Amino acid sequence: MSTKNEAIPTTTTVLSSSANWLSWNKEFRNRMGQWKLLDYLDGKRDLLSDPGEFFNPVQAFEEWKVKRLAEIAKSLVSSSSTQTISSLDAQAAPTTQPAVPAQQQLDEAKEKLDNEIKAFRDRILESLKDQHTERRRAHRKEEDNLNKANEWLNKSVAVHYKDTHFTPGAEIRQWYRNLRNVAMQSTEIDDELRTQYRTPLTTLQQRHRAIRPTEFDQWLTTWETIFERASERGFPETTDPQIWCNDLLTAVTQVLPFFIQQYKIAKMAQYQIPGAVQFRDVTRDLRFASRMMQPSGRVARGSFPAFGLLQQGEEDTNKSNKLRRSKRKLSDTDAYRTLCRACQGFHSVDKCYYLYPDLAPPYWTEHPAGRKRVDESLSSDPDLQAEVDRHRTKRTKTDHARLVRFED
Repeated sequence: MSTKNEAIPTTTTVLSSSANWLSWNKEFRNRMGQWKLLDYLDGKRDLLSDPGEFFNPVQAFEEWKVKRLAEIAKSLVSSSSTQTISSLDAQAAPTTQPAVPAQQQLDEAKEKLDNEIKAFRDRILESLKDQHTERRRAHRKEEDNLNKANEWLNKSVAVHYKDTHFTPGAEIRQWYRNLRNVAMQSTEIDDELRTQYRTPLTTLQQRHRAIRPTEFDQWLTTWETIFERASERGFPETTDPQIWCNDLLTAVTQVLPFFIQQYKIAKMAQYQIPGAVQFRDVTRDLRFASRMMQPSGRVARGSFPAFGLLQQGEEDTNKSNKLRRSKRKLSDTDAYRTLCRACQGFHSVDKCYYLYPDLAPPYWTEHPAGRKRVDESLSSDPDLQAEVDRHRTKRTKTDHARLVRFED
């Protein structure tokens, strides 16, 4: 139960135009859900009635008797109908059975009710009193939440909207419907949301410096939020996976160029099937790839390689960086320049998922064209086949040695 000094949650969005309707509406509905008023707001139920401050045992008992009598009579009618149907099903030639008179059912119901009252009168009254107390508590809680919602609305809606759409004496849900009707009919909200959808994609594509993994994760979260809002509005950009997936992967190519190249090939067939590709599945794979792509050792520093985003002139002017790079072992970027002789991907033969499926991450799926290319390479290049066999033998011996050490 709320206390009198309980503070109203701070307002973060003010509805001043239809352009910020989406953010305001999401926050308002979240708060109404916390206050257990969302079904009321959507018209799925009415507000709880006030049971009165004091419990009236006589009135409560009479109301219970009427309600209970109706329940007993209904059960008797249902039982009689079931017996009639069973009797007709059991006979090859149905016979007409006398119907039970309505007055007879009513008398039987009254008799059962009297027996219940004689046996459980005190217990019934105690239960009715407990129900009244609980209804009173629930009603007070709902009133408190309505007051919170009313206060939040008055703080979060601009004056010109309140003067126009907050009809005196009307319910809160009627105020909400008035605001929604105005906002949902305006094109400003679509224009603003479309701009919000394109901005992060363009910003990432035009970025000229490396992006940290934490920044990339935040970027994906922002894109997911905007995509979900645009999807609720039915934007064409969000309904066709060939459109939104291409937009997303094109932007992320600047961060994970070689991964995106392979990912597009692996997922190409799924783009054609409606509902086969979900946006959260794609962002999950991108997050997984970003973690796997982090270079180890001194190169990491919490950032991805720039992948071609740095200008060549800047590299030539920094001699100390060139000296340090010359002393390093093969970096992640250099490793990707190695072309696989089996599938023609940017990795070494011993890292090829087609040759060694146990190395593949969960999101990877084999592509028919890639499998065909690998089979042709193996059949036409005996040296490649020998190298693959050598790697497999080495991996088998290593796995066996690990198993022996584990068992020991």
